[in-house]
Amino acid sequence: MNYGWLVGLADLNTESDYVRERIATYIVDLLSVGISGIRIDAAKHMGPENLATIFFKIKTKLGGGDLPDDFIAYLEVIMGGEKDLLMCKEGDYNFGVSFEKKLSAAGMSDSDVQKIKLWSSDYPKEYPICGQRLIPDHREVIQVDCADD
Repeated sequence: MNYGWLVGLADLNTESDYVRERIATYIVDLLSVGISGIRIDAAKHMGPENLATIFFKIKTKLGGGDLPDDFIAYLEVIMGGEKDLLMCKEGDYNFGVSFEKKLSAAGMSDSDVQKIKLWSSDYPKEYPICGQRLIPDHREVIQVDCADD
């Protein structure tokens, strides 16, 4: 889906099952030493289907039940001029309703899906960016300080 470099960073081939396995294994290793959550920077540069597969691999590596109660994944999906593609209109690259459907289709339970949050990058200036709220409150993260500065 995305190939090349992002601001000097190499693109991980998340379409590759090998890469997906490595990412899932790394996250499970972090969980095993006490980390309860992860932030996926620039998540919009990873295909939603690839992310759904990675989250299912994490779940499987943890034994196959629901993700731990204290697990949280925080995906940075900056909307900007791509709001229709990324959130407002359903499609293969949508991180709203379409992403929830991809997570469910990959084998994630409703409880698991609720633990995978999206940074509401439209807050406060353009909120809600699609004219209406498309994901439930408990799946939105409001970031009050930019980690990139």
